[in-house]
Amino acid sequence: MPPETSETFTIGANYSSISDLEISAQFFSTNISNVVGTLGYQELLNGCFIAANLSLCQRVHRQGSGVFFDHIDLTNINFFSKKIEGFDFNIRQGFDLATSGNKLIDGELELQMMGTLALKNTRNGYINSGPFPELNFEEVSIDCTGFHDGEAYIGNPGGTCGEPIPKWKHIVSAKYSDGDWSLTARWRYSSSTQIDNLNPDVPTPFAPFRPKFASETGAVHYIDLSGNWDINEKLNLSAGVINLFDQDPPIFGDCCSEQANTFPSSYNPLGRQFFIAARANF
Repeated sequence: MPPETSETFTIGANYSSISDLEISAQFFSTNISNVVGTLGYQELLNGCFIAANLSLCQRVHRQGSGVFFDHIDLTNINFFSKKIEGFDFNIRQGFDLATSGNKLIDGELELQMMGTLALKNTRNGYINSGPFPELNFEEVSIDCTGFHDGEAYIGNPGGTCGEPIPKWKHIVSAKYSDGDWSLTARWRYSSSTQIDNLNPDVPTPFAPFRPKFASETGAVHYIDLSGNWDINEKLNLSAGVINLFDQDPPIFGDCCSEQANTFPSSYNPLGRQFFIAARANF
């Protein structure tokens, strides 16, 4: 199996000032060929029996009679290509409160925002939008920006985009530190994504798609708090809470999700979590 190959172009600008302000912006564009991954069983069968792709047919193993399937090989293959474009932003401002004329609070305050604006995230996919048995099989380029995995079935294509790809996501943090201890508040945000059955790049489906649960995630916000204390040169203590307000993840059912009816890699399925940690140096 040939390896993936990619070409990446980046260009950016940075600004910093003596007032402890830092601003950076970077444009990135990546083209990936011979993408290594797995096709879903329906997508693989469509590619074999409808598009007559012989390399995919080799992965469909029949029983001795030749009538029934023995198994379908869903191991990694080279398939399609991807193009990803967007901007990364970083803004940081530091404040020395001890020299700011504030007589009530010493220490340092750091404000930071890191964000990504997704412009394009395209991949090729097998699309079958026609009624059985007069199937209408196409290979199209689908921009998954603002979408996530939907459901693939004859008459309504979907299940192409995989993990949610929000158009905008960021982490905004505020950190106050004074000597040996610090407190940090963090806001994680992801804009809404829709099931890819609703993607305008997908041909108009023959059969209407009726999602079992929500057809979009809605904007998702998480607030995290943490504290850190250097007790001495050898001992450090930290504690905090993740997802302070117990935000539930979007629920999609088994048709349009990765695991546990949602996408655990993108959203917090465990609710509010507390942690405490100690680190010792010897």
